[in-house]
Amino acid sequence: MRVGRVAGAPPRLGFGWRVLRASFTVQPGGRLARHWPATGLVCEATLPAARVLADTARPPARDPV
Repeated sequence: MRVGRVAGAPPRLGFGWRVLRASFTVQPGGRLARHWPATGLVCEATLPAARVLADTARPPARDPV
């Protein structure tokens, strides 16, 4: 027995999705996709390994005093 609503894509893209999409695609060159099977939202994020790993090689930024 199912309780609650059946999962489905919202009628429009919200602010949160636009922020996530920009964060993954604009600067790091990744991809973000969402799918709505009956069980609920599935979000797939893909980032280029070279871009992500290059950022870890830099020393951490210093906090201003």
